[in-house]
Formats: sequence, C-alpha cells, structure tokens
Amino acid sequence: MANLPEDTLYDAGVYQIETVDPVVGGVNGISNKAARNLANRTNWLKNAVDFLSLQKANLLSPNFAGTPSAPTAAVNDNSTRIATTAFVNSEIAQDRPWGDNALSLQMNGAAYAGLSGAIARLDHVHPTDVTRAPLASPNFSGSPQADTAAVGTATRQIASTQFVVNEIGNARPFEASPINIKTNGTQAVGTNNTVARGDHVHPTDATRAPVNSPTLTGTPLAPTAAVNTNTAQIATTAFVNSEIAADRPFEDAQANIKMNGVQAVGTNNTVARGDHSHPIDTSRAPVNNPTFTGIVDAPTPAAASNNTNVITSAWAKLSFFHSYNISGAMPSIYFVFTAPYCLIEKSNRRIKVVASH
Repeated sequence: MANLPEDTLYDAGVYQIETVDPVVGGVNGISNKAARNLANRTNWLKNAVDFLSLQKANLLSPNFAGTPSAPTAAVNDNSTRIATTAFVNSEIAQDRPWGDNALSLQMNGAAYAGLSGAIARLDHVHPTDVTRAPLASPNFSGSPQADTAAVGTATRQIASTQFVVNEIGNARPFEASPINIKTNGTQAVGTNNTVARGDHVHPTDATRAPVNSPTLTGTPLAPTAAVNTNTAQIATTAFVNSEIAADRPFEDAQANIKMNGVQAVGTNNTVARGDHSHPIDTSRAPVNNPTFTGIVDAPTPAAASNNTNVITSAWAKLSFFHSYNISGAMPSIYFVFTAPYCLIEKSNRRIKVVASH
C-alpha cells in the first residue's frame, strides 16, 4: 500500500464524491481526489508556516535585528510594554527630578536605590556636604571621636587620646630603667613603637666634651681651616704652620724690619718668626758705656748729690757756682770726678761733656 503524493498547492476546493461516481482507486482515482485536495492544502500551509517562522523573532527571548519598531506607550506608562526611544525621551522630559531645582537635590540620606519613576540627568551634580569632612585632608572641629585601637596597634587607624594614653602606659621605653637610656649612638629617628616620656633625661656623656668651655685631653683633632681664615673656627697646628709660612712679615726682607716706632701691640694678622732679630739702632746709645755726641740733656740731680746719676749744667751751677759765688765771664774750668765720672767743661756759663770714663 502506498501513500498519496502531495503537491505544494492550495487547491481551490475539496472534491465531493458523487453518488454516481464509480469507485476508482489510485493516484488520480476519483475515490482519492478529495483526500488529495486536503493533502495539498495541508502541505502548502506547512511550508508557509515554516517560511514565516524564519522571518519573525521568537516570542521567548526574541533577538531583533535591523531597526525594530513598536508602538510608543503613553507618558507615565508603567507596564511590561516595550519602551520605544520616543517613550524614553518623553518620559525624561516629563519626569524632571526635583522640578529642575538644584537646591532640592537630596543629601545626607541613608543609602537607598529608590522606587521613584523619576530619573536624574546624566550630568547632575550633588552639592558639597559642608556637614561632612572630605576624605582627603579632612579638617575636623569640635571634639571628633573615633574607635580606640587596641594597645600595640600600628596601622593607619586613627589614634584616639585613649589609645595614646594606653600606649604610653604600656610602652614604657627602656623598661622604665634610666640606666638603659641610650647615648653615643648614631643619630636616628628610630622605628620602635615605644615612646619616651615627656620628662625623660639623658645622662651626661662623660666621653664627650661640653660645648661651653671644653677641657680636651689626648690629641684632639679638628678640621684644618684654609690659610687666611679669620673666624672662630678652631686653629689646628697645621693651620698655624701654614699661616706662618704664608704670612712672612716684611716679605722676608730684613731691611723692612721696623725700628724706632711708637710702642704698639699691633693689629696685623701676619706674624714674626720666633728667631727674628731687630737691627742695632745706631740713633740710640747703648746702655753699657754709651758715647754721647752733641748736646746731651738729662734729668738734673739734687744739689750736692753723690751718686751715679749723670750731672747736668744745672747741677753744676747749683752745687759749685753757688758755693763759690762765681759770676761774670770766666775762663774754662775743668772738674774731675772719681769713677764713675764725666769730664765736663764750663765756658760762658755753660757746661758740656768733653770726655767720659
């Protein structure tokens, strides 16, 4: 037994078998004509449905392409209807939050997603909340409070006054023993979490000299200053020797060594060598056995003095001429005195030294 063939035709009608029709089977038999009409229609409809299913999106999770269109819902519609671009723009224009009043923007509320159908514009800005401190470089006022961290905490957590007091009470430096206070170490800020009490005192370092009036021992050393330095910097032996070598007075010329000046300590920074010698001053008589020339002046001893003082014409006049009442012109008179003595000459009432012994 075979099936009737089916054509993709939508037959105009379904044949009705008449009472006079003979019973004839087969593909084109009169007895199968009505069945074949129905089979052709069914096949056409199936093909049409299959074609349409390829041209439409699924009802469940449809995947549109191109530029799908849909009816635009009315403003304030809140249903499962498709929202077209026209609906969205109309809704935004209609649902301006807070009536376009920037002063109405809400602040300081509890975090909340919200249920309102109104929306915020993409470029809206909330005002600065002056009741809150910024995260970056906050400037608190009043009596700010924070949770107190546990003793020994070393993080970025805020330290309350209670934490500081607890930490100081717990973290006594050097086991609270003065003998453990360190000295003579290399200067360092330190990394230890313990702290020093505000009234702690470091012991005097006997291995160091005080800044004020130090008494150094051994062979103290200091940086050598440059030649010609004239400050409060310490002068080392190397500096002194370099300075002496550089500051040769009078340019090493003996002819420039000064004589016969008014006595003075001097202010020049140059120095004289330890073995320098001043030349003999020929304008002065030696202390031992001096030989005078010209007219010599000397202090007048008392009349009738008998000592080693040098006598003057005034003394002779007092001691001799008065005794012998000599006056007027007179010849030269010579006086000889026992050693030590000077031979003098009196002429025209004037005495001068002519020899000395």
